[in-house]
Amino acid sequence: MEKIPRLYLLGIFLSCLVFGINGYETKFPDALECSRNPADIVLILDSSRSIWGPDFQKMLKFVKDLVDQLDVGMGALQTRLGVMSFSNWAQIEIDLYDSTDKAELKRKISSIRQLNGDTNTADALHILRNEAFKTDRGARSWVRHIGIILTDGESQTPKETQIEAEACKNANVSLFAIGIGNHVSVRELRGIASHPKNEYFMHTSNYNALARIRSDILKKTCKVVVPTSTTIQTSPSRPTTTVTPSTRSTTTVIPSTTTTIEIPLQDKACRNKVADIYFLLDSSSSIRIDEFQKQVNVIEDIVAKFDIGPSKVRVGVSVFSHEYYSKLRFNDATTKEDILKVIGNIKYLGGGTKIGKALHEMRTDEFNDQSLRDGVDKIIVLFTDGRTSDQEQASSEAKQLKESGVKLFVIGIGPFIDQIELEDIASRPSEDFVYTFETFDELLRNSGLLSKKTCTVKDQILVREQEVCNATQMTDVMFMVSDNHFGKEKTDRILKASAEVIRRTGSRGAFRFGTLFEECLPKEGVKIGSVMEERQLVNDIVSFRLGSLSSLVRQLRIEKFSPSMYVRKVGLLFLDKTIELDDPQIQMEVKRALFKEIHIYAIIVGDGVNIAKVVQNIAPKERIIFIESYDKIVSSLPFRFTNILCTTESTTYGPIPGLS
Repeated sequence: MEKIPRLYLLGIFLSCLVFGINGYETKFPDALECSRNPADIVLILDSSRSIWGPDFQKMLKFVKDLVDQLDVGMGALQTRLGVMSFSNWAQIEIDLYDSTDKAELKRKISSIRQLNGDTNTADALHILRNEAFKTDRGARSWVRHIGIILTDGESQTPKETQIEAEACKNANVSLFAIGIGNHVSVRELRGIASHPKNEYFMHTSNYNALARIRSDILKKTCKVVVPTSTTIQTSPSRPTTTVTPSTRSTTTVIPSTTTTIEIPLQDKACRNKVADIYFLLDSSSSIRIDEFQKQVNVIEDIVAKFDIGPSKVRVGVSVFSHEYYSKLRFNDATTKEDILKVIGNIKYLGGGTKIGKALHEMRTDEFNDQSLRDGVDKIIVLFTDGRTSDQEQASSEAKQLKESGVKLFVIGIGPFIDQIELEDIASRPSEDFVYTFETFDELLRNSGLLSKKTCTVKDQILVREQEVCNATQMTDVMFMVSDNHFGKEKTDRILKASAEVIRRTGSRGAFRFGTLFEECLPKEGVKIGSVMEERQLVNDIVSFRLGSLSSLVRQLRIEKFSPSMYVRKVGLLFLDKTIELDDPQIQMEVKRALFKEIHIYAIIVGDGVNIAKVVQNIAPKERIIFIESYDKIVSSLPFRFTNILCTTESTTYGPIPGLS
């Protein structure tokens, strides 16, 4: 008989060890409920001088305790938490995309310093609406946006505060208002709070009492009360779905259990999308485990915006290093919840980088006639942080996939990617199918961009390089380099880019290539003793000018092309902001070249070039190729060249009166 009480006491003791005496009643059920209903939550902390320093620390502890209770993380079904502070002005202390690690998040919260000053609540609400919930700060468009403001006093500008609060609510931000102490304006805080007021407004007597309302806050943020809703009733054996027009989510309640899972509505751009989309994740050793997890989080974000179903979007996921593993095939899961669960459980591999092998498996096992649907977009989204060790196979497999109708997005992350390799693998035009990010955090912040691009994918340009180029007429191409202006470093990059064009298109088919440089400098140097008069000597030295572009075009017109009327003649003229475009001879020489049916293309490198003058004097807009910088010219020019010249037929220009 004595054993029963001892076992009972032991059970209580172990329960206290596991849950903690204070948190035993609230921690587990609230955390579980929040994990079913993800949200983006921003805490707005009063940091004015009216708050005693130790009380400000109690407010920070309250926030850290919330982090412990919530399922905080970057997963699609997790909650993201940001923090703002305000006094005379408001500032964002922690962005939503900082929710990658609880311990680090709590460290950042502890480091927040009190501002001291007045209470500008209006500015805090303005920043909350316009900045805190931006996608590049980690916000998601399809989850609830919640602001929780904690303050101990009345705002400086009550009227402006109410205006900003209404603007937040009109922007679908749910506002909780928590007043602390005896000096708050209950009327103002109730005006800030969303409806119903008894759910969104709370008041505590002091900062010590904040801990007592933590459980209430958790319950209310995880179960936000929505004033208007439409309920669609189904048969008892099926789920009951509540659709709320004013929010971004759909809640599905399964009658057989007490589980409530928040299923995000698809992004507007993704509505009614029908596609087979496969994600291919780099899991090689050059990627850290936490970075790999950010890839997974990005995929969760993208999938959450799709309209999933057997007749809508189907999703597959595989990981690769030097090996390849399929984690989710098109028909393995048909609901969004099941797909997100599988994605969330994908584990890191480690090893080498063999994109070619992975694409081969994709082509033969995933994108075959047995697994695909007719008449829908077929898409692969490939993530990688480095160069593949089987580049030739990667290029070959990518080419076969693209020619079979698969659209290939390539996402490069970090400093070790090979831009040429990425553009070689991806569909074209490259600007629609290749995206690069400096870090995995930047990738995570731009998941919304990737989902939009995937949902609004354009038709790819199927340039089969040499095969397509060989199908067009014979073309002579001259690379025109103003080397005296550019100097050695820029000229070397231009020549490397030109060599890459030749390598990719071939020189034995439709295209023949050459290079053209400036003539000798038009003015000799000043010899010692040749000019005795000081003013003339100074003038001769400082008036030196480099040659004009007109000399390049003149050489092209007079000497460099075959007279055959059956050969298309093209000059690629490289320009940057150092090139002078005002010489009237340029336009005249270009017109003379055009009279001889020589087509001048302007390759503009970098910013600062007067485009209007280029169009006026050198080439129309359709014959201008833009390259972002000299750093990217080697990787970008070959694809810009093939996109334009391999798919453009010759145009015959008639004689221009008055020219000979």
